[in-house]
Amino acid sequence: MKQVYRITYPTKKIYIGKDSIGSYGYFGSPDMDIVNEDFAALSAEERNDYTIRKEILWESPDCTESKLSAMEVYFIEKLQSNNPVIGYNRWAKFKQARTATELGSDQQAPHGILLAGVDLAWQSEKNPSSIAYGALNELVLTVNHVEPAIYGIDEVLNQLTSFVGLQGIAIDAPLIINNSGGQRLCENEIGREYGSRHAACHTSNTKLYPDAKSVYLSNNLELKGFNHLKGDRWQIECYPHPAIIEIFGLKERLKYKKGKVAEKKAGQKALAQMILSLKDSNILQLMIKGDVSNYLDDAYIDSLVGQGLKSNEDALDAIVCLYIAGLYSLKQNGQVFGNSDAGYIWVPQKICL
Repeated sequence: MKQVYRITYPTKKIYIGKDSIGSYGYFGSPDMDIVNEDFAALSAEERNDYTIRKEILWESPDCTESKLSAMEVYFIEKLQSNNPVIGYNRWAKFKQARTATELGSDQQAPHGILLAGVDLAWQSEKNPSSIAYGALNELVLTVNHVEPAIYGIDEVLNQLTSFVGLQGIAIDAPLIINNSGGQRLCENEIGREYGSRHAACHTSNTKLYPDAKSVYLSNNLELKGFNHLKGDRWQIECYPHPAIIEIFGLKERLKYKKGKVAEKKAGQKALAQMILSLKDSNILQLMIKGDVSNYLDDAYIDSLVGQGLKSNEDALDAIVCLYIAGLYSLKQNGQVFGNSDAGYIWVPQKICL
């Protein structure tokens, strides 16, 4: 079995490699001088008791060596393991993150609005987040770029706050948590409205999450001028499941996150086709630019396994969050469940097809 894999070190950096025979004991060949230098910066306790994780991202029983090499490079670039801040790959050469202009703001009308959608991994630093960036011009939202696997809440914050001209952010994560137990008011209200459609919320409170990374992110965004539900620069909490129900007029939640691998792939392909259909929306057209289309491609989704499949799910969620940001920016019909004191979730109330 030929495989592309990811190694995650206790230094929180990753390495992407390929294996032509599928040896479970093979962990690649990063530059160990660089790895050892990072290990030296760990505490003595971390150096004396650590775990190195190996994940299979893609595999094929009969692909050519050239195809295997191409997939290795694809994941190196997609997961940015060639970025010295993120990983230990030193080839292919890392290209610095693009500026707002390079991501499409140079093609905007003078009053274009730069937006971001964030699928946030807020319960653990070990899981990646995804950000989709776009430009809104009148009734057209263009998805210019997707970062599919960002590790660490500070890196998410850095990417958002360093994106010049960003005006609005929709984030899938609890941004305000003040209740000591039970569910937040907005989670209760969402449950009453969408529970029968299998789109209720998970519970969040300060007992379960005393130092939630999502709250940390939101507070720091607020310090940078991104206010909740108001102002020229804003942030909103969103929740893709009920939003997808409303945007596409579904009877119940689209299932694409759980189940067997085949079921997850089928769900992702269904969601991808729905996202692509928004190009014909008379409410807000969604245009997909460049390599973003990879995340929406049936053949590509079918090729994924393991974390690669999960990262694609995160990218799709980030695109949905970006579309929610577009609808909010246009002041389309929407409902605020909860409030900005106790925590809220903004859900669009408009069928867009």
